[in-house]
Amino acid sequence: MDLLQRAVERERNHKLPLRWALEQDSVWDHVFACVCCERVRGEEERREPRSEVCIRCVRAAGFEG
Repeated sequence: MDLLQRAVERERNHKLPLRWALEQDSVWDHVFACVCCERVRGEEERREPRSEVCIRCVRAAGFEG
């Protein structure tokens, strides 16, 4: 390889986008948008594990959460 080709290769490798490692976790993996109040809530505030409604909206509607 000549010097110019090596420099181009180094620059190309340097500008590669950063990638998340598979074992890393993101905050967005643990939040959801409630379909009633449209607020972003934590996973612990879901009515049920796959529900799209937060426990606050359930209680505001008069149901026991």
